[in-house]
Amino acid sequence: MKKFLLLAVAAMLSIPICAQDSINVDPTTNGHIVYKVVPRKFNIKDKIFVTNKSPYYILQIVVAEVVDNKLIPIGSATSISPNETYEMVSFSNNTLRELRGKKIAIKAKGAKIAAVGNENRTRVDVPFYSVSVRHKDIDPEIVNNLKPEDITYEFDSALSESHHDLYIDMFTSSGKSVMDF
Repeated sequence: MKKFLLLAVAAMLSIPICAQDSINVDPTTNGHIVYKVVPRKFNIKDKIFVTNKSPYYILQIVVAEVVDNKLIPIGSATSISPNETYEMVSFSNNTLRELRGKKIAIKAKGAKIAAVGNENRTRVDVPFYSVSVRHKDIDPEIVNNLKPEDITYEFDSALSESHHDLYIDMFTSSGKSVMDF
């Protein structure tokens, strides 16, 4: 009987916690804010990087800490090409460590267009091999003339840690299979 009573109390306590996430959904974004909890085990100290693992060009992305149902801005970025990693923000004195175990909100606005324009290549030479990344910048004229159907907020994210930095990997979440294209 005690086990049943404890299970009933635990179930009742979990209802407000689950409902709290729905309170944080901003109706003006149609629910396109992604909430994640930064794992306490992450040894993060310095920087936040965003990696665009989607086929879309990210026009704008914002990351904020959720404190008492309010959003405190942490960093933002614009113009991130597919397969590009961008340093969003850097902290001094290991300040990023305070984010462990806390909830963050992420919202990204993307364009369903191909990046056209001048191709850029970033090359890094290291001992025994070199690494290069090719990307194209998007023409500002195309951004100014985007059709509403070419804009998407359908992104999801995954958090990881590397070299004391927090990595936010952005990918599409259209509800389709990743092989539907």
